[in-house]
Amino acid sequence: MKKDIYEYSFDLTEQFIAVMDNNMCINKANKSLLDILDMEEKDIIGMPYWELSLWEDDFELQNKLMFAFENIYMGMEVKFEASYINANEEKRCIEFSIKAVKRDDEIDFLIAMGYDVTDVKRVYTDLNHLEHEMSVFFDSGADGYLINEVKQGIKIDKDNYDEAFLEACETSVVVKTNKALLDILEILFSYPYLFTLRLNIQHPIREDRCIIV
Repeated sequence: MKKDIYEYSFDLTEQFIAVMDNNMCINKANKSLLDILDMEEKDIIGMPYWELSLWEDDFELQNKLMFAFENIYMGMEVKFEASYINANEEKRCIEFSIKAVKRDDEIDFLIAMGYDVTDVKRVYTDLNHLEHEMSVFFDSGADGYLINEVKQGIKIDKDNYDEAFLEACETSVVVKTNKALLDILEILFSYPYLFTLRLNIQHPIREDRCIIV
């Protein structure tokens, strides 16, 4: 029963798993790995891991895998990335790691686990693109902006908005400013008589309080 559960879990997971001996030759592979290889298990049993078709065109990666055992023996985790073209002609990215499983301080076998990180990489790319667009907008605007980071949570509701605003100002620190704000400040400090202009900037909630830059 336990063996059946193990076999079922081994093949059900979406991770790409290969179990290898100390020579990095494959003893067992799960269904997910076999599916992306489009091979049967009997065809890769005994095959050196670096000879898998996933990286047959990447000689540099093959060499890294071939000589990775020393790092694995030293207890280091070996990580690498590869890519393949799926049945829909879509390029997918996979991140693999190889770890040693020890018994009595001796390496009993090696296990390689891979994860499809295509969607994660796509999200990171989109986020970086969005951050770049926001940065361009932030830095190229004619208005001065600053971003403050509040060091602790502040409760805000309709009855304490003004007090919460003041508390946020007192407990926050500036983490980013744009060029326009720096230019404005440079003008203000270069021409002291212009400081009186600040008194015309009214607090958005209470007209009797001024915002001091």
